[in-house]
Amino acid sequence: MKKRLKNKYRRLAISFFKIVLGVLFLFLGVILSIVFLKQLSSFRIGSNESYFLLGVGVYALIHFLFKKPILLYIFGHELTHAISVFLCRGRVKSFRVSRRGGGVGSTKANFFISLSPYLFPIYTILVVVVYFFLALFLDVSKYLAVFLFVVGLTWAFHIFLTLYFLGQGQKDVVRSGRIFSLPLIYITNLLILLIILCCLSRQIALKDFFQLLIQEFQVFYQIF
Repeated sequence: MKKRLKNKYRRLAISFFKIVLGVLFLFLGVILSIVFLKQLSSFRIGSNESYFLLGVGVYALIHFLFKKPILLYIFGHELTHAISVFLCRGRVKSFRVSRRGGGVGSTKANFFISLSPYLFPIYTILVVVVYFFLALFLDVSKYLAVFLFVVGLTWAFHIFLTLYFLGQGQKDVVRSGRIFSLPLIYITNLLILLIILCCLSRQIALKDFFQLLIQEFQVFYQIF
């Protein structure tokens, strides 16, 4: 009985803590969005940016005009779960993928494992890793345009299908708590986009972004 009550209070405490964090993440997401939009005001489309945006546009056409690559997304989704289990020092016991859904059985479970597929564009990460691995042995500079196009394509694939599946209602998000999960997903994906744009363009720099971020925090602090 005491153990049951202890577990109940522990769950309530964790839920309350996640709600508080979720509200803080929501506030942070608003500030990050303001700063990001200010950064975009100086963004100019050059050749590198064009290849990336072309990849985004091509996937957008595929997504809205043709059959969505659901199975490919589900495989990447479950693969990300499996990798996050490994990173959390757990063990994957089963791995299942089908058009109806998928699942990973593991010896460990936490919010990072549950939410990781919505946070990280696994195929974009794999493309970047392969490109820079090949760069150790080959001259890949002549394929830069193709690389940037594929980065845009895979990033858009992640964003569009993540939004699609979140709209369907995901157990991972429900279990972790929507108030906590959704702002965290938004912030992480916004920061990943910022990093991509910083790598593409000299007009956007992380240093400038964080300077603007500090200024916005100071403005909000003075208001409240």
